[in-house]
Amino acid sequence: MIWKYFLVGLFASVKFLFAPFSALAIEGNTWQLTYLFVCSGGILGVTFFYYSASFLMERAAKKRLKSTVVKKKFTKVNKAIIKVKHTVGIYGLALLAPLIISIPVGTIISAKFFHHKRSAIFILYGGVLVVGAFLTTLIYAFNITI
Repeated sequence: MIWKYFLVGLFASVKFLFAPFSALAIEGNTWQLTYLFVCSGGILGVTFFYYSASFLMERAAKKRLKSTVVKKKFTKVNKAIIKVKHTVGIYGLALLAPLIISIPVGTIISAKFFHHKRSAIFILYGGVLVVGAFLTTLIYAFNITI
């Protein structure tokens, strides 16, 4: 039975919103186990994607210095990302990343724009913990199934 929770944790590291719903399929599960494995999977995903994004962005910046190709700087996607950054900030992004956007995308955006803040990754961890508690409580309180 415990390996099923590990699968829920791995699922939570990529798509956090649906992980507590999938934990309801496990027989004999409790709120505490669901919360523990969903949040630990989310924190594992945030850690992996934050540090890998930081590493890859540093590598790309070094490569870009060597290259003479000029990159298009202002696209529609960049405009939307900057709008999100300015309207919600790191705290809003920490709450939106597990809910609406997936953990990888939200974490990569945070690593791109808030890498200079030492507390950025801990704010993302807090967002995972808060959203995890909210979703797990919502699912168990109202017995919501997909």
